[in-house]
Amino acid sequence: KLHKVLAQGLRPHATERWPSMDLLLAALQRDPARRFRRGALVALALLGVTVGTLGVLYARDPAVDVCQIGDEMLEHWNEARAAEIRAAFAATKVPYADDSATGAITRLDEWAASWQAERVEVCQATWVRGEQSAELLDLRMLCFDRRMQDFDALLDVFAQADASVVERSITAAHGLADPSECASVRDRGEASARTMDPETRKQIDALSVELSRAVALKSAAGEYERSLPLLRGVVGAARELHDDSMLAQALYELAESQAQTHDGEGAEASLREAVVLAARLDDSEQEAKIWSRLMFNVGYAQHRQAEANAWALAADAAIVRAGELPELRARLEGSLGALRFDEGESQAAVDHYGRSFELARSSLGENHPYTVRALGNYGIALARAERHEE
Repeated sequence: KLHKVLAQGLRPHATERWPSMDLLLAALQRDPARRFRRGALVALALLGVTVGTLGVLYARDPAVDVCQIGDEMLEHWNEARAAEIRAAFAATKVPYADDSATGAITRLDEWAASWQAERVEVCQATWVRGEQSAELLDLRMLCFDRRMQDFDALLDVFAQADASVVERSITAAHGLADPSECASVRDRGEASARTMDPETRKQIDALSVELSRAVALKSAAGEYERSLPLLRGVVGAARELHDDSMLAQALYELAESQAQTHDGEGAEASLREAVVLAARLDDSEQEAKIWSRLMFNVGYAQHRQAEANAWALAADAAIVRAGELPELRARLEGSLGALRFDEGESQAAVDHYGRSFELARSSLGENHPYTVRALGNYGIALARAERHEE
């Protein structure tokens, strides 16, 4: 019984957890074993432990680990779900449907195992090892929730696959954000589940699901036109809720769909707003990504190289503040390669694109969408430089 009470408190989605601390404490007190002393309950209340980050004091005992609550991933990813995807791919009659299904499912298996392991590790950092605060655990568990929403949205697209989805499936699966990144989420002062009223939290959770749907449509189906109204809806709602973090993410995704549907001015406006929001949030990683994409959209797509070249310094500074992550450096090198290519500087383009590819391959893996794109760009630059054999 106690295990079930704790398990519900650690459910990955907020709507599945205990709706209030009073109900949680009542459930714990009903347990026949009476394993919680009154003093421990009082201490929990004083610590402000909320439903989203349930961790009991006795979890510091190595013999009892509340973070090991079973394989929650099975509710999202299991043999039946994999079989459904295989059947959907086969129904398209694409000759390589079976190979694509196998490749995508293999990657989904890897991602699911990583999500489960990383989530347990982050939970233990608070309730077993005492290395992080309950407030920081809230934020990092929210990150895992968001990653799971992205995963579920991609599975939904795969389950309704057409030929385009089959073609993009392996790359889309590799494009899922690494769950391990949640372990490094920092507290930037955003409103958390501890301070946010339930109705606002419910609205933001719904927006996050909608954002995940739109991203899945883009990555797995190439449905940029179809994603536009979804993304515009998220942008508008995030403005009304004054959620700058959600707004910055939605604007970044909206800009890609705008660019892919030949709305360069709209994409530029979205990115300009997003980069200011990222700076305000002190989110250097997001800021660096936006600068690099803004350089490409304005410098290469609109041939305004002088402006884009000037932004390279801002992108470089954001990368330094973010900790010199290789993925961020790969994206900047890719944008610089595009600028040099557009300016007719073939050798410089080869150099930048080559560095972009190597950095992407080492940090993201060979099958990640950005790595694949970087390799293609590198090959095109080599061809223009008449290095045809390479």
